[in-house]
Amino acid sequence: MINKKNFIILIIILIIAISLILYSKSKKENQKQEIILENPLKKIIINNTNEAKITNIEKIKEQALLDFNRKYIDYILLYLEIDELHKSNLGYGNPNIKFILDDESWNTEIANGILSTKKQQSNDEDMIIKTSRKEIINILLSENINLAIENSLKSKNIEIELVADKIELVSKGYLSMYNELVDNKK
Repeated sequence: MINKKNFIILIIILIIAISLILYSKSKKENQKQEIILENPLKKIIINNTNEAKITNIEKIKEQALLDFNRKYIDYILLYLEIDELHKSNLGYGNPNIKFILDDESWNTEIANGILSTKKQQSNDEDMIIKTSRKEIINILLSENINLAIENSLKSKNIEIELVADKIELVSKGYLSMYNELVDNKK
């Protein structure tokens, strides 16, 4: 039988333990970085807009093709909230997406909400997205990126191929993103 003094100590220990758990959980939620997205074409658009606010879309597209880099891919991925993906608890590793843009291979790995996009070959991808640099630029120039992506999927200007099995995709958290993209194109 537990005496009154031991019972009170046990209650105090439980209260402290629960408080520590709740504190650490709230601290983790508050640590999540706020990401402010800035379209990577913003400066190009500004430089190709005259004083009368007329924009030269063709010059913007030409310059964007010349300047194309990982920021273009990252912007679209972050817009789609891909930073919400996470390392698999089942041992599959970090989410990894391969882009085939024209004849170039790009690879994006997501680790702790941070995107690492590089122009390189990868054989470890979960998903392959095939499109062109021009299509990415058209999406970035659109007023509604979600609608532009949806239209690109419908017109097959963007193709998505799942490489990993559904268990792996679910364990990394992005099967719902894929389903949303594919369901929207129907």
